[in-house]
Amino acid sequence: MMSKELSLRLRRAVRTGAARTWLLWSLVICLPVAAFAQQSNDGSGTNGASSAAPTTGTLEEVEVTAQRVQDISQSAPDATASRLDMSALDTPASTQVISGPDIQLRGDTDVNDAVTRTAGYTTAATLGNGGGGLGARGFVGVGSVMVLYDGIQMPVAANTVTFPFDTWNVDRIETLAGPASVLYGTGAVGGAVNVIPRAPTDEDQGSIRLSGGSYDSYQEALDAGGRLAPGLDYRFDFDHLASDGYVLDGNSSSNDITGALAFSPLENLRFTLSNDYGYQKPTVYSGLPLIDGVAEPQLRDMNYTTYGSDVLLEDDWTELRTEWTPSANVAFHDSVYNQQAHRLWRGQNVDFSYVPSADEFSESGFYQVVQHLDQVGNQTFVTWAQPIGSLTNQLSAGGDVNRIYFDRNYWSVATTETVGVDGQPRGTFPGGTLAPQHYQARADLYDLFAEDRLQITRSLSVVGGLRYDHQYADRRDLIADVTSTASFNPVSWRIGAVYALRPQFNVYAQYSTATDSVGNLISLSTVQQSYALSTGKQLEVGLKQIAWADRLEWSFAAYRIIKNNLLTPDPANVNLSLQVGQQSSRGLEASATANLGGGWHLELNGTILEASYDQFSETLADHVVSLDGYRPVGVPDQAANAWLLWAINPAWELQAGLRYVGYRYANGADTQVLPGYAVYDGGVRWTPGQKTAIDLHVENAFDKFYAANYLTNSDYEWIVGPPREIMATVTRSF
Repeated sequence: MMSKELSLRLRRAVRTGAARTWLLWSLVICLPVAAFAQQSNDGSGTNGASSAAPTTGTLEEVEVTAQRVQDISQSAPDATASRLDMSALDTPASTQVISGPDIQLRGDTDVNDAVTRTAGYTTAATLGNGGGGLGARGFVGVGSVMVLYDGIQMPVAANTVTFPFDTWNVDRIETLAGPASVLYGTGAVGGAVNVIPRAPTDEDQGSIRLSGGSYDSYQEALDAGGRLAPGLDYRFDFDHLASDGYVLDGNSSSNDITGALAFSPLENLRFTLSNDYGYQKPTVYSGLPLIDGVAEPQLRDMNYTTYGSDVLLEDDWTELRTEWTPSANVAFHDSVYNQQAHRLWRGQNVDFSYVPSADEFSESGFYQVVQHLDQVGNQTFVTWAQPIGSLTNQLSAGGDVNRIYFDRNYWSVATTETVGVDGQPRGTFPGGTLAPQHYQARADLYDLFAEDRLQITRSLSVVGGLRYDHQYADRRDLIADVTSTASFNPVSWRIGAVYALRPQFNVYAQYSTATDSVGNLISLSTVQQSYALSTGKQLEVGLKQIAWADRLEWSFAAYRIIKNNLLTPDPANVNLSLQVGQQSSRGLEASATANLGGGWHLELNGTILEASYDQFSETLADHVVSLDGYRPVGVPDQAANAWLLWAINPAWELQAGLRYVGYRYANGADTQVLPGYAVYDGGVRWTPGQKTAIDLHVENAFDKFYAANYLTNSDYEWIVGPPREIMATVTRSF
């Protein structure tokens, strides 16, 4: 069990980090601000030409019409799918963008909730993985779907990513479906999600938001930005969320504080120093145990986690970014950054088993984990537009250097407790004999990457990319005093072509490769270090169009992904593994957004997919069972989202949404089924004046009982999705 001294040290670190951030930005927040303005992307893009600038994602005035939603068009540059400043329309990949104003309009305060409204992305979030787990194109988890913060990869350690999590400071979120290793390295066979925060601005603007609603939930948020002096701009964001939760003793709270200063000594040179501090105390919830294999709806608000259980997650991100444009054809970008994370889990993810004779649950698997992560890195790249003969050509080249330190201390308690189905008596986190595991690890990473886009004809362009990674990791077991090392040198690449069938109507095809680690590089066990990286490849074709006088945008993609070198049990010795497994997926994705006229706006997206283990086994009762042809765990066969808005007049707007996820399996043998679900959301916005908006949000309007995710223990537990929630929000700009 964690000592009192260690617990106090962690909590002191949390308070110190918050105090440091508040001290840094206390002067900024006190500065006067005046107007509030929304900057939206505007421009048209065809194959070979794009002219649009990213928005700041802030609201100019709270004047809501259906036409302002999805203000980031396919004609705007997409920073996640390429570093070549290409529009999404000209990129040979499946991409989506959701703007900060859209996220706030829908009431999504969590990054995971916002992302899962895009095509093909579904949640795989648990407390254990930091609440950020996602699935895409048949591949699930933080090791296969990468999370980025403003283009920088968030390191995965012990299958955990805890930052970014809050949406208040978001300018936009960009998603890339399919392998992204050529851009961001190992860990992106399924896709990549890039959370881009609001940047400092030279226009004075700001807003305050207050929300309150079901389960004593509330939000207090502030956004401010503007010019401090000639060439010196700032941005400050603060968000506090708290709730009593929809399960017993489900209290949670979080703070996210973001500040940035941008200094432009020259028109073509800009330095931005930013800090983002996040602290989370999520609901400690081990899921709803099954009774005879059934999740009972009448127990949806029960929480069987023992008293004394706790989860604390702290992240501190600092970055210095340099952007220099020495000429119209050349742009230089450099980022120096540091991330520190401190995490505690105590008593979460307990294994429950139903005991019919006593009508109670047996609890076991109590443990406690403390993690510390420290990453220092640098990313540099240059983009260069230089014709090759008479052909237009764009080139981007650069590299990353990272060093990551990781310390993980784990204690398990070999004891069993019981709790009645009615939740009584709930004990406290047990004492007893501790079985400690403690290791420290270091990873040194560097890579070189390049992309090129050649415009062969007015209608045809070719895009290619190449990346070389060098990865070194060493691990020291502090209990056994044993050190082990591993190194990998993967090469990833992609090639694609885009052809304009007519202006603003493109067809594309691409082939790409990727790599995933069999674990997470920084936390590989001694045994895992001996295995090669898993490799993936994808073939994708698609269509994209902007039509109907720019009022309709749609895209369609078909893909096939194969991932090799999975670990599967050795039939000759079930205690050993062979790296011969294969998993694959194929599917269709589509999305559309349309301004229908009369104040109506509609957004639709969906996916159907077929995923399977092609060569894979698991050990059951000391013998190996083939899972060939079975669907991987946590992967739905289909998913869809819809969002409809009707601006009745300039003062009133109605909204309705649908989130649908098909059925999934919770075990490799496909015997534990998580039923599919459809959840309906809605809202109304009243704008009594240009500076005030009042929103009423309803999530899960019909109070659907469903499993958002699951925990894999002996009997499995449902992570029950939130019941009906109603939130009232007032946003005031100044």
